[in-house]
Amino acid sequence: HLQRSERPFTILTANNPELIDPALLRPGRIDVSIVLGYPDKVMRRKIVERDLSRYRIKVQEGIIDSIVGMTKWFSAAEVNAFVRLAASRGEGRISPEDVEWARKKVIVNVSERRSVQEFLRWWVSKTQGMVVAYIPSENEVE
Repeated sequence: HLQRSERPFTILTANNPELIDPALLRPGRIDVSIVLGYPDKVMRRKIVERDLSRYRIKVQEGIIDSIVGMTKWFSAAEVNAFVRLAASRGEGRISPEDVEWARKKVIVNVSERRSVQEFLRWWVSKTQGMVVAYIPSENEVE
């Protein structure tokens, strides 16, 4: 239905939604806005499991829990990069030492990420039209 030529389907993406002209976002031009914050614990687990499967990486017991815990306030792409970074030391495996090594290589400014999340929550409240938002609370991210 969405791919019929008489019904075009367009997707726009932005890391800074406040820079998009509000006239473009009004109903009739953009019908639905979808706003995603940083993934919560459940989503990070799904991302890690998907990436381990995709790259055929084997892990020891408890590694998935470690990675999920260490990637608080990471974007989905950053969780993926973290898995690949940890796996880069092993030959198709990730050990606890690999996870710790990768953790030392990655720096995330938690207060900045919290601010971004709060800003997205505010931005959604000011946006016209239909908005679907998934912006987890701080407790859900932790």
